[in-house]
Amino acid sequence: MRWRWVILVLGATTFCGAAYGSGDSASPASAARSPAQPASSPADGTEPARRATPAELRRLADHAAFLRGRYVREAIGMRLDIPRGQHLLAGAEARRVDTALRGVDDAHLIGWMIDENKNVTDANLRIVRLRWRHDGFVASDAAALEPAMLLDAARARPRVPRLAGSGGALLRYADVPERDGPTVVWSEERQPDDASTSVFDCHALRLARKGVLEISIVGVDAKAAKSCVGRLREMAASVHFEAEADYSAWARGERLAAYSLSGMITQTQ
Repeated sequence: MRWRWVILVLGATTFCGAAYGSGDSASPASAARSPAQPASSPADGTEPARRATPAELRRLADHAAFLRGRYVREAIGMRLDIPRGQHLLAGAEARRVDTALRGVDDAHLIGWMIDENKNVTDANLRIVRLRWRHDGFVASDAAALEPAMLLDAARARPRVPRLAGSGGALLRYADVPERDGPTVVWSEERQPDDASTSVFDCHALRLARKGVLEISIVGVDAKAAKSCVGRLREMAASVHFEAEADYSAWARGERLAAYSLSGMITQTQ
């Protein structure tokens, strides 16, 4: 594996990010545009993350190399069928666009998906984020994923953010966490800090031997939340890991994650 730096200069500002490995690919006709060529880079690469200006965002949109068909992440032995009607930005380009829109650099982001008729400059985007946590084997808890116990734990234990989300207080599970083999899917209603209304975050986890793939749609209203769990469940079902990378019983000597499955769901220590 090797680190590959991807740098894009927009006007006087440089956005940069690093991708581990070079294992992003898609079907032959899936790249919509060729990415811009880098022009220069800052001396130390330490410019803080910030939101892009409208002009910078338009330039990002003009050079966005969206993928369609199948997305392959060779570094983790994973492939995903991109749903019909959607297109996806991968790796460092996904991080660049996400940072430009939110002003926060998400080091775990590996994919950023929207409707194929939309671009990054459009309003009211329904974004699906793919995030990979290379934290080791996530052990299942001895107890079942009982919603009331999960809710109590989320409220009582110190919070450790691990998922994409809206932050604030967890109010309830709109769709309780349900596990099917290596996949867990649920939605939760949250009250973001300094917000007058609650929002819904929808999550799917696909467990693997060396980490967890997260697929999330966050910050949606109650109407959109009714369909997001089913949508994420279908997407998670299209994820496949190579045999040696897929989830199975823990083997002696394998690195264990510092949290359990319930700790991942509740985002607690």
